Amino acid sequence: MILPNIVIYLVITIVTAMVYIPAVYADGAIVEIPRNAGDPSFDPQFPRPIEWYIPTNLRITVGDTVTWINNDTVTHTVTSGKGVSRYEGITGKLGVADGKFDSGLIERGERWSYKFDEPGTFTYFCTIHPWMIGSVVVEQRIPDYPHDANGNRLTLPVMTITSDRKYHVGVAWAPPVIKTGESIAFINDFFDVSGTIKQHLLKYYFVLYQNGKEIYRSLGYSERGSDVKYFVFSEPGPIIIRFEEIGGSPDNNAEFSTIVYANDDDSTIAFTSTISTAKIDTVIIHMITYAGITGLVVSAGVIYWWFRRR
Repeated sequence: MILPNIVIYLVITIVTAMVYIPAVYADGAIVEIPRNAGDPSFDPQFPRPIEWYIPTNLRITVGDTVTWINNDTVTHTVTSGKGVSRYEGITGKLGVADGKFDSGLIERGERWSYKFDEPGTFTYFCTIHPWMIGSVVVEQRIPDYPHDANGNRLTLPVMTITSDRKYHVGVAWAPPVIKTGESIAFINDFFDVSGTIKQHLLKYYFVLYQNGKEIYRSLGYSERGSDVKYFVFSEPGPIIIRFEEIGGSPDNNAEFSTIVYANDDDSTIAFTSTISTAKIDTVIIHMITYAGITGLVVSAGVIYWWFRRR
C-alpha cells in the first residue's frame, strides 16, 4: 500500500534530520569570520551550521601562521579560551580567556595573524559574541626516523656506558617513531663495559619519565643479555628512558630520550570536545523543530493502523 510506505519514509526522514549534526573539517592557514557570524538567532525550522569561524576546526603543524579575516559587518575578536553556548551567550554568560593569545578588536575588513610555535589543541572564542567558538589543532612535525628529544637522528639500538662504567647498555624501540595509543616495545640490551659479552640475569629498573613526572616503573632482569618492556603512551611530549639501579647498585643508571607524538585519531577527539557545546544547541533546536512533525507521524501511524483493521 502507498500509505504505509509514506509513513515509513516520513519516520526515516525525520529521525535522520534529528540526529545529523554538521561538522566542519578543513585544512589551510586562513580562517574567515563570515557575514552575520555574531548573530545567535536563526529560524529553528532551518538550523544553521556551526559557522562562527570557517573552518571551525583547523589542523596545522608547529611553526604555521593562521590568519583570521573579518568579513562580517561588526567587530570580533579571536581570544584563546573557552566560549559558551548560544543560549548561555544571549543570557549574558561570558567566555573564559586562558591568556595564550588575543587578537584584540578586529574591525570589519581587517585581519589578524598568529604563529603557533607549540603543539596542542587551542580553543578560542569571540569576547563580544562568546558563543562564537573555534579551535586550532597544532601537530608536531613528525620525522620518519628515530631521534632523541632534541630531534637528533639516532641509530637504534642507542648504546651508552653506565655511570659506574661497569656495563655497556642500550635500548631500541619499535615502532621507531613513537605515537600515542600504540603499543611500544622497548628492547633493552646489557653487555660488559667492552660491549662484547652479554650480561645474564642483570637486575635493573626500567623507568619512563614524561613532562617531569614518572609515568612507569618496572623491575627487570636481563635474559641472556636482553629484556623487553611494553608501554602505551596516552600523552604526547618528550620522554626520558632510564635504566636505574643497574646490577643492584642504587646509583648506577643510564638515560636515553625521544619524543612521543600525538596519533592522528587523537585530534578528532579534541575537535569533538571543542564543539560539544554547539552540538548541544543544535540537538535542542532539532528537538524543538521536529516535535510538531513527530506528532504528525504518530497521527499517520494511527491512520495506518485504522486502514489495516479494515
